[in-house]
Amino acid sequence: NAPYQESFEDGLGDWIQDADDDMDWINHTGQTVTTSTGPTAAVDGQQYMYIESSHPNHPNKTAGLISPCINLGFDSELSFQYHMYGAGTGGLSVDVSTDFGVTWVPLWTISGDQGNLWHIETLDLSVFTNDIVKFRIMANTADSELGDIAIDNVQINGSGPTTAIPDTNFEQVMIDMGYDIGTPDGTVPTINISSISSLDVSFRNIADLTGIEDFAALDTLNCGQNQLTSLDVSNNTALTYLDCGFNQLTSLDVSGCTALTSLNCYGNQLTSLDVS
Repeated sequence: NAPYQESFEDGLGDWIQDADDDMDWINHTGQTVTTSTGPTAAVDGQQYMYIESSHPNHPNKTAGLISPCINLGFDSELSFQYHMYGAGTGGLSVDVSTDFGVTWVPLWTISGDQGNLWHIETLDLSVFTNDIVKFRIMANTADSELGDIAIDNVQINGSGPTTAIPDTNFEQVMIDMGYDIGTPDGTVPTINISSISSLDVSFRNIADLTGIEDFAALDTLNCGQNQLTSLDVSNNTALTYLDCGFNQLTSLDVSGCTALTSLNCYGNQLTSLDVS
C-alpha cells in the first residue's frame, strides 16, 4: 500500500527486471564504471540503480524495472530522483499499468544529457484514485558509452487516509476480498472499506475487530465463531444486523446502533448488555 518508498539499499527490493527488454538495471554504489557519465554516489543511502551504456549495451538497448502492485488512495503522487549525464545519453520514461502489467500507459519521458546532478520528478496520480497499479521505469541507450542513467529514492505519497487493522487475520480477510493487497501490514485504505454494506468475517480466528469503526456504510456484520473478547460497533450507525455469536465476548457496545433490528450474541461470556 501507499505510502511507499524504495531506495534499492538491498538490491531490487520488491521490484523486478523487465523480461522483455535488452539488458538489466544494475544495483550499484559509488561511481559508475565509465568516466564522464553516471553519478558518483547515490542520492539517498548508499545504493542506486543504473544502466551501464558501454559495449555491448549500445546502441538503442532498453532496460526496464517493474514495481510491485501499489494500492493507491486519492491525490497520490509518484516521485523519484534520476541522473542522466553524458554526451551520449538516451532516454528515460515511466509507464503505469492498471491491469497488473498486461498493458502500459506512458506517464512521463525525458531524453538527453541533463547535467551531472540528481534531479527530482513528481508525477500526479490523481486519475488513478483507488486503483491498484504497477509502474515501469524504462531507460534506453543511444549510440555512445557516455550514456549511463540512474534512478534512486522512489516514493508514492499522499495516498489518503488509512485505517489501522492490527489483527492480521482480519486484514487477511480484506486482502482475500480484494479490499487490500499484498501481505498484512496493519493498515488498509479507508476509501476501500468505507462503502462496504455487508461483511462476513465468521470462522476466521479473529481476536480483534479494531478498524470496524471505519466501515461507515456497514448494514450487515457476521463476525461469529471467532476469538473476540470485546466488540465495539457504536460507530457503525447504519448497522441493522449483527451476528457475533460463539466468541468469547465479555464486552459488547451497540450504543450507537439505533437502526439495529437483529442481534445474535449467543455463546459468549456477557453478563450484561445495554440495548436501550
